[in-house]
Amino acid sequence: MHKLKLTGYLNGTDVATIRKMPLTEIDLSDVNIVGGGTYTVHYIGLGTGEYRGSTSDNVFPSYFFYDKTTIQSVVLPNTITMIDARAFAYCENLSSIVIPNGVTEIGMEAFRECKGLTSITIPNSVTKIGYEAFQACESITSITIPNSVTKIANGAFRFCTNLTSIIIPNSVIDIDDYAFQNCSGLTSIVIGNGIKRLPTYVFGGCTSLSSIIIPANVETIEAAAFKGCTNLTSVTFGRNSNLKIIKGGYDTHYEHINYGAFTDCTA
Repeated sequence: MHKLKLTGYLNGTDVATIRKMPLTEIDLSDVNIVGGGTYTVHYIGLGTGEYRGSTSDNVFPSYFFYDKTTIQSVVLPNTITMIDARAFAYCENLSSIVIPNGVTEIGMEAFRECKGLTSITIPNSVTKIGYEAFQACESITSITIPNSVTKIANGAFRFCTNLTSIIIPNSVIDIDDYAFQNCSGLTSIVIGNGIKRLPTYVFGGCTSLSSIIIPANVETIEAAAFKGCTNLTSVTFGRNSNLKIIKGGYDTHYEHINYGAFTDCTA
């Protein structure tokens, strides 16, 4: 069996069963996820180990399709409110995913290294994009961040090397370190008016970026925010800018301050 459509209730016991199937496509749109049952997943990363999980009502479970390289297409349940940690991490052949309206949070590493994804639509119910949620989704060329999102966590889109443009909406008030680091294909970035701080390496290593407009509301640019943007030739600050601080960084290996916000912008 390679294609499956389910209806009814699904818990941790069902997750364990589904993980054993060599599925390429699954439609869960009419499924209700409920608490109960358990499943076990062997994981890799900084170390190897075993994750023992169970389901919660209306939460797409952690590690559900973790490292399931056969899966190509998933339609998620219409009733879920969150995609939990590593739900699709390392699904390298996943090319199609439908995230329903009603999801408010995309969890830690939820789609990490889903190298087959070329685009993704984030519904306008999402408020938080979690830690490394889409890190190294290297085939993604476009992604729309809706104006419901308020937080983009550390490394959320790091190493999305084919992403060419990004608009950070005005709703975003908190963006963390490394959020778009090494997105080497980015040529266009629009920073919304809700951002007051551009953190460390937020756009570091975006080597195709040639110009950037820093909106007037930004007060602080942290060390290495644009480090290694080797084609950056134009930085424009908004009229009546509130900018107060452009920081340098301290490298403990060399025991001196050796980089600033725009270090290695050599163009």
